[in-house]
Amino acid sequence: MTISYVTSGPWGAGTGAFLPAATIDNNFWSLQTSINTLQSDMSTAVVSISAISVTGNQMYITLTNGAVQGPFTLPTGTWHWRGPWAPSTSYTVSDIVQYGIWLYLVTFAHTSAAVFDPGATDGSGHSYYQPILSIQQAAPVQSFVPGDSSGRWSSGNLWTPTVVDAGFYNRFPVNTPPSQIVIAVPPFSAVAFPVATEMHFRQAGTTGLFVQPQGGVQVVTPQGLLQMTDRFGATFTLKNVAQDLWELFGYLEPGSP
Repeated sequence: MTISYVTSGPWGAGTGAFLPAATIDNNFWSLQTSINTLQSDMSTAVVSISAISVTGNQMYITLTNGAVQGPFTLPTGTWHWRGPWAPSTSYTVSDIVQYGIWLYLVTFAHTSAAVFDPGATDGSGHSYYQPILSIQQAAPVQSFVPGDSSGRWSSGNLWTPTVVDAGFYNRFPVNTPPSQIVIAVPPFSAVAFPVATEMHFRQAGTTGLFVQPQGGVQVVTPQGLLQMTDRFGATFTLKNVAQDLWELFGYLEPGSP
């Protein structure tokens, strides 16, 4: 588009003289042509996105004029199953590990510590683990007697659970002696039970069960009940509600602690 001017200015040099009629008409014609073009463009239907579909990792975009854009390959992540969590092991991002009844996604590359801590970080705010799934279903059953090969016993009648006992229905078909089996509840620093862990117990013999919290652990019992079973067949549950805090409920011995 060419426009002629009389004077000089930001538009460029002018002619310095009055414009002939033909030049003036050409100016108007150029402007009118440009306006007509703009109006024509504005009256054309605007093309927008009608639908987006994804097949596998391929994305397609359908426009309102029927055209299809794509396929566009979507980025995908891959998880790596590493099995039960292990100490002093190198883990990378997107590894999946199992600890007790939980599956964890590794969110920051690291070498694991000696004891599992679901809240572990690198000290700069990068969390190592993210819980993604509880795999607990019906509580499986396991039985223990003093001297068995489970590795839970010490001092003859002291039984200390490990994280693999979480979610289990633990039976003790024991008859005197000993006169009592002590269920030692370990501190988080020794056994890192995830919050919400449950363990179920049954006195399956004449020998009673007594719950004994270890250093720094608090076990809360209903008022008027002791932290021990009442009789043969009595059952109780230990529920972890916070780090080193458990609640105990079930068929317990009446009395004042």
